[in-house]
Amino acid sequence: MIGGAPRRSEGRGEEEKKTKGGICVSPGGGPNMRIKAPILVDPDDAMWRVALDGSWIAVALSPDARTLICRRRDDYVGGGTWSADLGGGGEPRKIADEVGWFLWSADGKRLVFTEVGDQGRSHKTWRMNADGTGRVALGVPETERVVDWSADGRWFLTFSGADAPRGEPVRSGPLRLMRTDGGDSRLVTDEAFPATFPRLAPDGRSVVFAHHSPGKLDWTLWMVDADGKNRRPFLTERDGEMAVQAVWSPDGKRLAVLSIDSVAGPDGSPRPSLPLAQHLDVADADGKRRRRLPVLEDLIYTLCDWR
Repeated sequence: MIGGAPRRSEGRGEEEKKTKGGICVSPGGGPNMRIKAPILVDPDDAMWRVALDGSWIAVALSPDARTLICRRRDDYVGGGTWSADLGGGGEPRKIADEVGWFLWSADGKRLVFTEVGDQGRSHKTWRMNADGTGRVALGVPETERVVDWSADGRWFLTFSGADAPRGEPVRSGPLRLMRTDGGDSRLVTDEAFPATFPRLAPDGRSVVFAHHSPGKLDWTLWMVDADGKNRRPFLTERDGEMAVQAVWSPDGKRLAVLSIDSVAGPDGSPRPSLPLAQHLDVADADGKRRRRLPVLEDLIYTLCDWR
């Protein structure tokens, strides 16, 4: 039982289940940790299925939803990075000894990943073929952690250590758009308004991200144009909840939104309630309509991709 009701995609043809995409989530905890593998959720009927048997952490799902980049849950640091054929094409294959942030090209032929060093203070960015061959180092500055790749292949979205407090690990902070060929770059958000969980829209025109006040856990979702202008709240918060992460649908018309229950802290600002309780919604890109998916409510998880 997940979220109070069985939601497996039983009854669908086996081939359809193997190739159909959806919202990919990666369980991380909660009372139902018997599920330790990535899950795909249908955004329309909320039916779900385990995408990959075993104990894996989802990193990036290919645009055609057939290949998952993942890590072993029981060997997160030293186990490297693996590629799994979700269509039943054999056991997962290791494609890199390192772990890092992996991103797919829009055509599914290449990967970019950022190798993190010095406890998050330095980075090296690589490009490789989808099978792990043909690795090439890219000229992205070591201060930048690449967190998204535009659909046209021309731009990287980065956490910018160059614009963050000196000596601090780059886990969130200012966002920068930079040309993949090492050309132009520009700030999207600055140090005064740090971002977490950023995602570039499929059309490249806007970025959705989470934000919280320094020293607090008062999470909210925001949208900003790719030129750094028109920063605005994305959703009207529901009483007793706060949205903490969002990923775009393939057509850019909707977003999957992860929210958590909240309570008022001593200063009156919201903070996560304990034990954590999470919810999955689908919202229109303008934030006006939002629909709850009654699924996975007894799991703790993060959003990976929507394919």
